[in-house]
Order: sequence, then structure tokens, then C-alpha cells
Amino acid sequence: MKKIFILMVVLIMAACGRKEDGRITLNLKGELPATGEVRVEVYGYDKMLADHRATLIVIHREELNQDREVIVELPENAQELIDPPVRDKDGASYYANIRITDEDTTYTQDYDKNPFIEVEKGSVIDIQMKKE
Repeated sequence: MKKIFILMVVLIMAACGRKEDGRITLNLKGELPATGEVRVEVYGYDKMLADHRATLIVIHREELNQDREVIVELPENAQELIDPPVRDKDGASYYANIRITDEDTTYTQDYDKNPFIEVEKGSVIDIQMKKE
């Protein structure tokens, strides 16, 4: 019993001392061009406010890479950038909107399969993409 208690205390202390990873990893799947620009918009909102618009937190742009993985870094104070600011980190929610453009075609997330891509710091998400 004493060993279990010590183990629980160590796990709790380790969890409290761990710095939250601000990265969101998006794995793009489906019908994609060989090259193109990826644009990811991350919006934040207060979970406790009903019928309030979300605030654009980050616009991330990069060239589509071979492994089709996009890493977006959320600011450490992301919840404070929401209008009005969210005091508690757990009171904020985030979602992403993804678009890829090549020379003459636009690809978006497949809204039939991923209508609302809710993300959180440290998450890894597979996103189904399709031609617009």
C-alpha cells in the first residue's frame, strides 16, 4: 500500500512539473497535390460563452512537404488572445481550418468527414482532404 501511495505522489508531481507542448500536428490524408501551399488557421473560443464568435489565434503557412505533416505552434498565452480573454486554460477550446492551394486547384478539409476539427495543444490529428 505504501508503494502505491509513493508511486501516485511521484506521478502527480511529474504531471504538475511537465510543460505543456504547444504544438498541433496535422497529418494530411487523401487526394493532395504534389506541391502547394498549406494554410492552417487556428481559432479559439471560450467554452462558457454561448453564441459568441471565435477569435483567429494563428495563421500558419508552409509548403506541402513529402510526409504531408503540418506542425502548428500555438502561443503559450493562446487563451489570452481570445476576445474576450479566457482566464482559465481549460476554459478555452480551439479548432482548425485547413486549405491547400497549388497553381490552379484548391483542396480543403473534407467537411463531410471532418466538419469541425477540434484541436488542443499537443494533439496529433489525421485530416481527410479533398478537391474543392
